Amino acid sequence: MLAALLRRSGSHGAHGIMVMDNWRVDHIAHMTFLWGDLTKTDNLVLPFTTSADGVVAMYVLSEQSRAFWMARTGWSKVSICIGLLLVIGLLTGTPHTLASAPGFFDGREQDLAGGLVNLDGHWEFYWDQLLEPADFAHGIPEGGEYVAVPGAWNGYHIGEQDLLGQGYGTYRVQIQVDHNQSLLGLRLPRILTAYRLWVDGGEVAGAGRVGRNRSEVTPQYLTQQAFFYPSGSTVELVIQVSNFHHRSGGILESIQLGTADSVQAATKRSLAYDLFLFGSLVIMGVYHLVLFLYRRSEWPLLYFGLFCVLVGLRTLFVGQIFFTQLFPAVNWELAHKAQTLTYYLGVHVIILFFKGVFPTYVSGHTVRVSAWVVSIFSASVLLLPARYFTIANPVFQVFTLLVIGCIIGVLARVAKGRERGTAYLVLGAALLFLTVAHDILFLSILRSDHQAFQNIARTGNLSALGMLGFVFTHSLVLAIKYSQAFHRNEELASELAAINENLETTVQRRTKDLQAANSRVKEQKRALEEANHSLAMLSLKDPLTELWNRRHFEEALATEWKRSLRRGESLALIFIDIDEFKAFNDQYGHRAGDECLIRVAQSLRGALKRTGDIAVRYGGEEFVALLPMTANSGAAEVAEAIRYRIGDLRIPQACSVQEKFVTVSLGVASAVPNGDCSPEDLITAADRAMYKAKQKGKNRMETVVVGAVGSMLVRHS
Repeated sequence: MLAALLRRSGSHGAHGIMVMDNWRVDHIAHMTFLWGDLTKTDNLVLPFTTSADGVVAMYVLSEQSRAFWMARTGWSKVSICIGLLLVIGLLTGTPHTLASAPGFFDGREQDLAGGLVNLDGHWEFYWDQLLEPADFAHGIPEGGEYVAVPGAWNGYHIGEQDLLGQGYGTYRVQIQVDHNQSLLGLRLPRILTAYRLWVDGGEVAGAGRVGRNRSEVTPQYLTQQAFFYPSGSTVELVIQVSNFHHRSGGILESIQLGTADSVQAATKRSLAYDLFLFGSLVIMGVYHLVLFLYRRSEWPLLYFGLFCVLVGLRTLFVGQIFFTQLFPAVNWELAHKAQTLTYYLGVHVIILFFKGVFPTYVSGHTVRVSAWVVSIFSASVLLLPARYFTIANPVFQVFTLLVIGCIIGVLARVAKGRERGTAYLVLGAALLFLTVAHDILFLSILRSDHQAFQNIARTGNLSALGMLGFVFTHSLVLAIKYSQAFHRNEELASELAAINENLETTVQRRTKDLQAANSRVKEQKRALEEANHSLAMLSLKDPLTELWNRRHFEEALATEWKRSLRRGESLALIFIDIDEFKAFNDQYGHRAGDECLIRVAQSLRGALKRTGDIAVRYGGEEFVALLPMTANSGAAEVAEAIRYRIGDLRIPQACSVQEKFVTVSLGVASAVPNGDCSPEDLITAADRAMYKAKQKGKNRMETVVVGAVGSMLVRHS
């Protein structure tokens, strides 16, 4: 139909103009779906302007101009630019309204069958009064004022007071219509926050419960249609409104009048539009969430999916408020909290998305600040009633605008890099932010409380449409990314095919290499095991005498003690100390001292005949012999043999007082392990016996039985 309205421009490619009388701006949104058809015609629709009386002028490019423009810009970018321009026109257009005077609208000359008209103008308003049509039957009640509708009553100056959001009042307006009009209808938006509507004295619609205080009022958001037959040439509308649950009160959006058919058609279009956005966004959101389940490292997929779902859910609570249509009895506070939370959480999720896509451009500080702000405001929504957290909502709207500014700065820097696919993402984000900014203005206190801002933003819930455009551009980016990945896979497949042609030769060569490597590994493993064994032995043996060291002695003593305790057998220990060894070192030198220690150690090892006996260098010139399953008498015999063997070495020692050769003093201790003694007791007894031998003249042995009553000492010289 739109293409049929186009008329050809001049033969020289000049711009022609197409004018559509009474074409309302809310229909222009459907032009975006006609773009594919328009590009097939001889003329191309370009940016439009809207005049004050609602006439829309659209520029048309001729075939020659269109070809030139497409050659310069490219089809894809032109399509996105056209979409942006259409949205701009949608944001700034002026709707068609009836001619009005204070308290009256004149619809006699208006063809209501041609579309809906807004009842925007000055209505009668009675503050602190809940009036019914019968109250106007005998004249105009006192206390009435004329106020601008739509608009919140916040800031109205009534009498001597400036109104706040909470309170109640009555709106009244009269509409002159053609007395031949058939069934008419009213398209009613949400009215904050409860209302009753009468048309010509009959109550036709309402939402919630109206009252004079908070306990009497039940709030409800409900968009409705009301149908009536005009009883005469003048139709009277009376609306009672109460608000004790929201920051703003009153009629904030336009009430529309038209024939029953046009009202129903407009409602169906709006409902279909909302459901289309909801379904599209939720499906795309779930799609990206499923992608994330298979690609856990791609966090932007998760954030984008969550953002789509949040925006999609929010469409159920705005516009036609379909959620309330499905569940009329739902608690108003809960529904309003859900609507607000989807907005608050969406702001932080979109920051996380851009942080994931452009990690070097979005700072972690920005993410942390956003997390704190969103957490605080979300907590206020969860913990406080709507009449409180809606007061702070303008602050969060300002924060949202700051976030948009921050991300726009990021996108500007990203665009300079000219990475492949970035242009689509930037254009989609621009569309999203443009519509989000519009919705913020549409829902802001500037528009609701100040009449001067009423005509700037006329249509709500455009952010969902902007999000749909963003989804489209982001899908293009994903398509480019996966196309590149697919191309790379094809290259790898080609390389793999080339490798497979020589696979047998490659496998044989690599098998030989692997066998050689395995041989080297086995050799290295054997060498490592030998080295480890050598290291283990070094850690347990004295490097000078090659006897066991003190560490091994302590482990062996603990083991033999447990075995003897379990079997009830005797365990003996001999402590051996070279007499006057310090003087020997001082006279003959350390080299001779080391040689002396080695010869003494060899004699000690030669004196121990059993494989279970252990010879140990305990430290310095001290040695130990550990004799399992040996009684005190047997240990004494071994000790005497050790003393004689060392004496027979005849190692010279001129500094000795008694003998002129190296001698030793020995202490023997034995015990049958039980619960009353320990290995330390055995060591202490042998050590004391050795020192007692030294005190008695050296070159001798002393014995002791640990744990015996009246410990027996036996001296051997």
